[in-house]
Amino acid sequence: MQLRPVLLLTFLVIPATALANGAMGYALEIFEFRAWVVYVVATVALEAWIIGRFFGHSWSKCFGLSFAFNATTAFCCAGGLWAPALHAMVVDGDPLLWTCELLIVFGLVSAVTEAILWRFFTRGSPEWRVFRRVALAHALGVPLALVILLSPGRPYPGYEAVANVWRFIHLRTQLRHVYDERTDENGKVRQFRDVLELEQQLDAMGGYGACLYPATYPRFATRDPRRHRFAVDINHRPSTDEVGWLIRVHEPYRTLEVDSTLGVKVEDNQGGSRSLP
Repeated sequence: MQLRPVLLLTFLVIPATALANGAMGYALEIFEFRAWVVYVVATVALEAWIIGRFFGHSWSKCFGLSFAFNATTAFCCAGGLWAPALHAMVVDGDPLLWTCELLIVFGLVSAVTEAILWRFFTRGSPEWRVFRRVALAHALGVPLALVILLSPGRPYPGYEAVANVWRFIHLRTQLRHVYDERTDENGKVRQFRDVLELEQQLDAMGGYGACLYPATYPRFATRDPRRHRFAVDINHRPSTDEVGWLIRVHEPYRTLEVDSTLGVKVEDNQGGSRSLP
């Protein structure tokens, strides 16, 4: 009977602490790894100084407690699998705004969680004083994290990878839709004049023109500047027997093709192919 309250408390605490340190898990998947390591070390040191030293602990104890509390929430974050759910499922998001929002929101949640843990080592101080100090450390941690994580010229390799996945998923769907709208009653498809016209039509359908580009987000980007388009072939005679395709989009490791019947085929770099429903 005594085990049930413990299990209940465990299942309630683990998701809460997972949410609290979701920012670190998100940063690990999104940002450059070396910058992430510096960010974690700096965060631990900042909290040790702002919180632990303020309450009179030795430097060694401050670092030990700060590391232990952050490691605990980080472990729970991995166990709760929160970080993957934090990714924006968009083809062209705003990584800078998304990152600021997550650091601020999860910093507040983390402050509440860690204040409870720090309270056990600050018995002589009022609870409001402990929370205020922990909140201060986490508030200062937001600009510190941005300075460190955004130090590389292209600091979002993980965000770019996620965006590329969603671009491929949406591109094969939107290409079929955009050509379906250009099919007349006899089944003849009106081809695009050039790739720019195709891109503009995709954008008109919901901003999907970005799917023709590999994701590239500089440091302070709020949208993809679309600097390097994929190689795109437009077949201006899609009804011929020799060449029965409308368009081919050549990505580094695969080629996405829409044929004259609006079927979709993907060829990998080994020459294999598969049709998609």
